[in-house]
Amino acid sequence: MEYPDSTILIFAKAPIEGQVKTRLIPEYGAGFATNLHANMVQHCIKTAVSSNLCPVELWCAPDTSNQHFEIWHSQFDIDLQQQIGADLGERMANAFKTVLHRSQNAIIIGTDCPILSKNTLYEALRVLQDHKDVVLTPAEDGGYALIGLKQLYESLFQNIPWGTANVLEATREQLKTLKLDFVETEVLWDVDRPEDIKRLHKYTSLNYLFET
Repeated sequence: MEYPDSTILIFAKAPIEGQVKTRLIPEYGAGFATNLHANMVQHCIKTAVSSNLCPVELWCAPDTSNQHFEIWHSQFDIDLQQQIGADLGERMANAFKTVLHRSQNAIIIGTDCPILSKNTLYEALRVLQDHKDVVLTPAEDGGYALIGLKQLYESLFQNIPWGTANVLEATREQLKTLKLDFVETEVLWDVDRPEDIKRLHKYTSLNYLFET
């Protein structure tokens, strides 16, 4: 491993029908949305683990008991942790607080961006090794696909309008207020809406994400 003192945290929801990829359900149905979500989580785990850059942990919501999490734990030999907090910001802050006690730096990634690659992860870890305070991978929808820290700054996760197009801008404002040295990597795109499915179909190497 190139960065054994770093940790990648994958934030994932349990693939429970009707509770994931809900914006796809009216057009594609709950079964399709749930299956796609499960495949995207597995793809994200495989990308992170096979990169062999640093240890990887799967941070699960609502808890670690879902059978998919247990299967991935066995299949990829990945540690499972439970997300704790009232909203996404609190859950991320708590995860960073836990991991940064035992790791020099850490990055959190979600599972909505199937084009997030080993190169994305490598670049983020390299930025932190270069003594920057924070690294972000922006998403086209106004959020971010990755955030990496060397120490926890709680205000980065407070009073942020999660789930809106203003997440990234609000985070940037907090970074500037804290006078932190941060780097943004290449902008990526998420798969959340029906139009994203059409875009994803163009990536033939990722068509297996639609398999049942």
